[in-house]
Amino acid sequence: MQFWDMPGLPSLRSRRIPYYRGADCCVLVYDVTSLESFESLDGWRNEFLAEISIRDEHYYPFVVIGNKIDLDNRTVDQERPRLWIRDTNVMPYSYFETSAKYSINVKKAFQKIVNNALNYNKQKILDDIEVLNEHKSQLRCCSPFSCMHSIF
Repeated sequence: MQFWDMPGLPSLRSRRIPYYRGADCCVLVYDVTSLESFESLDGWRNEFLAEISIRDEHYYPFVVIGNKIDLDNRTVDQERPRLWIRDTNVMPYSYFETSAKYSINVKKAFQKIVNNALNYNKQKILDDIEVLNEHKSQLRCCSPFSCMHSIF
């Protein structure tokens, strides 16, 4: 399993895109002391979804993390991200508040990320098998060689 931390600078967008493809979970992290950071979640989510090819974005796993809960100058309350998640109408979404500095909820968040990625990858494999079985049942061949040619 690989984790990639994408640079946020707009000038580096083209460098981020290749890393999106093939991802089995997307983690959106914002700073609870920065409203601007939270408000950028829509842009990050939309950029990510625009660059990956998935069958149904409504079932793509996302994990939202509000970081820096150890700081006193919080500007994003706990309810705001929950409302944002509800309004995106995308499931499954998971939400955690963490402190990377003091390792609060970090392990739980990463366990959920790994679980979501593995489940999504498993479902992709099952979907691919189903598509192959449907394709196989639709083949009408006269000889084994024409069947192999149709499959490959």
